[in-house]
Order: sequence, then structure tokens, then C-alpha cells
Amino acid sequence: GQTVTLIPGVPAKQQLVPLTAATRATTLSWFVDGALVGTAPSNQRQHWLPTVGVHEIVVADDAGRKARRTITVALAQQRSAP
Repeated sequence: GQTVTLIPGVPAKQQLVPLTAATRATTLSWFVDGALVGTAPSNQRQHWLPTVGVHEIVVADDAGRKARRTITVALAQQRSAP
């Protein structure tokens, strides 16, 4: 799976994860851990505000096809001063 690192102090709006899929379908619905993130035309990105942990992302098209990916979200460790 993929790992995303959240950076403390960076505004949440700047840490959104873009959700995209290559498909011929016209509409995609995105789910994270079973909760709907959004439904939109397939040529538009959805964005998800990640939280620390392991998450399952599912995309479903208007024909009922689904794809799944697991993503790990971690918090960046603060560097200590020398």
C-alpha cells in the first residue's frame, strides 16, 4: 500500500489526498473505511482529509465495478534540534 505523511503545523486543506481513477465510467463514488467521501463525474477529483491510521479506499463506478487500495497515514516525526 501507499503511505501518506501528515506534517504537523501544515493546514489540513493543504494535506488533502486527491482521489482519482482511470476509467471509461461516467460517475465514480469514493469510500474510505466504508464511509462515502463523494460522488462525482469521473473526470473530477475527489479530495479526502486523511487521519492517522490504516484506511481502505474503495472506488465504485456507475456499472458496479469496484477497486480497492489500502493506504497508511502517518504523522511526521518532529526533528529535535542539534
